[in-house]
Amino acid sequence: MHRFFRHLAARVILPLGALAVLGAGSAASVSAQGLSCPRLGCTPPQPINLSFQQLITDGGFENAGTAWGLNTGASASSTRAHCGASSLALHTYDTGSTNYFWPKWWAGEATQTVNIPQPSNGVSLDMWVFFPPYSFDHESSVYVLAAARSNGYVYTVIGQYSNATVTPGIWRRLGPIDLSAYQGGPLSLMIEGVTPTDGSSGPIYLDDVSVRTGLQLVNSIGSC
Repeated sequence: MHRFFRHLAARVILPLGALAVLGAGSAASVSAQGLSCPRLGCTPPQPINLSFQQLITDGGFENAGTAWGLNTGASASSTRAHCGASSLALHTYDTGSTNYFWPKWWAGEATQTVNIPQPSNGVSLDMWVFFPPYSFDHESSVYVLAAARSNGYVYTVIGQYSNATVTPGIWRRLGPIDLSAYQGGPLSLMIEGVTPTDGSSGPIYLDDVSVRTGLQLVNSIGSC
């Protein structure tokens, strides 16, 4: 062999391993296996752990929202759905209160508590919304609130959307909302839907609520 080609061949470093994708569905993992040092004195590559896990139960509301805490203004609905046959309908409702200390109108609410492990390589929330039509005096809004040990278990708003800024009449994705600050404990999530009190615009529909941990290399949000 010519000296030039012998020198070139000595400098070629072949691939030492491959990323193997294990599992499918709501959980999967990717790891580097069989990696070794290409030369004397180097530091061997470390295995890569890119697992992800779905933490929300019945995020598509196909089980009538039984995994959720629903108040009077929230219910599973078959009127429309992003995926499957059901979604969550939220609307402002009349509490019937005549008490000064209790409001007459209250938002539709859905709550669920999830346990976020630590470390989780990140965690985020996504969902899909179908807003009713917008007009100046008929604005509808979705609020996402979280309560955890880190904030004294007091609900704070971590996301706010309305049909004034999100196109109504079609399914639109909301998020991702970063929940990394809540790793290592239980997190109570609340989704509120506020609609005009005259009921003229109809409810807000939510579907495919997802809280996922891990480095999400493949974004499956939106595929049914």
